[in-house]
Amino acid sequence: MMSKSLQHKEPSPQLIFKTNYWFAIISATVGFLLYANTIMHNYVLDDKAAIVDNEYVTEGISGIPKIMTLDLWHSENANLGYYRPVSLITFAIENQFFPKNPHVSHLGNVFLYALTGFFLCLLLMNIFKHIHPVFSFIVTLLFIAHPIHTEVVANLKSRDEIFSFLNLIIAVLVFLEAFKSKVTNYKLLFISSVFFYLALLSKETATVGLFIIPLILFFFFNLTLKQSLIRSIPFLAIFLIFQFHKYLALGSISAQIPNDIVNYPYMAAGEKFSSTILIFMHYLQLIIFPHPLSYDYSYNQIPAMKFNLLTLLGLLLLIALSYVLLRGASKKNYFGLWRILFLYYTQPCSYICFGEGRNPCGKIFICSFLRTVHYRWMDYLF
Repeated sequence: MMSKSLQHKEPSPQLIFKTNYWFAIISATVGFLLYANTIMHNYVLDDKAAIVDNEYVTEGISGIPKIMTLDLWHSENANLGYYRPVSLITFAIENQFFPKNPHVSHLGNVFLYALTGFFLCLLLMNIFKHIHPVFSFIVTLLFIAHPIHTEVVANLKSRDEIFSFLNLIIAVLVFLEAFKSKVTNYKLLFISSVFFYLALLSKETATVGLFIIPLILFFFFNLTLKQSLIRSIPFLAIFLIFQFHKYLALGSISAQIPNDIVNYPYMAAGEKFSSTILIFMHYLQLIIFPHPLSYDYSYNQIPAMKFNLLTLLGLLLLIALSYVLLRGASKKNYFGLWRILFLYYTQPCSYICFGEGRNPCGKIFICSFLRTVHYRWMDYLF
């Protein structure tokens, strides 16, 4: 008889859980019920410029061709390089059949937010297929219920944010399905590319898809970094097509941003770095403890500051997160991925990569932007 030390024990296959569609349906229902009260709201904040005073939106369907050629804020005589026609097209269609009816538009936002919960839950169950679906369900519910998303749903103009995130989720979900078998499903790959293109046409923040896809493949599907990057080439091609499309529509892919204190709030050399760290910490605080919330984080809502003890604390926290990030990345574990994504998502609107002190997002701090950051954070907590 072979000794125990010489016996070969076959590794047991990892358990794969089936997708629970009821969890996705419940997530969507919760999202709808949470914001059903906003259906009876009126136009607020940027809704006036994006919808009410937008001559091509008020024209209805006949205004769609012109919408496809204009900056989001053309009605304000501004060229900020925001090419986001998808949400404006839906507003034009709504205005065709329900002229100047904010309640129909609010219903649309709530419905789209519910769809976000549905597809987010499906995506998480697909990625975390070796973990019981209850995990993905809880993460989705926490995301859907977090009050940081209020501005996105209640402010009609922020439909561009919902569309961008929703289309990106679907694009990633279908993309993963395309590579499930040994033979690539090019039909699904094409469908995924279409949804990614729609995400880009909704809002530029969808460019994070170029970063998300190879990371998910690298961390969760036992591929090398090179293999992950090669499989992500279709998304890169779509991004380049979008940039060309944007150039044809606007005549430029760059923005013409006024050189003033509103768009460059931290121009003073002694304020840029410290204020950047402060904003980063504000992101963390609102994700963990979302109070108080505000719809206005424009000029001076977060005052400029010079280097002090709070800045030092924030810098040390950022360094610690970066260190843990690198360790997690080297081990290819789940937590390493979410730390990478969290830092990647927060840096554009906290100016970490904008040394000239420019405000790249139109506001010093953006709650609607945090919805995407919060999705990564929920996964990180678990």
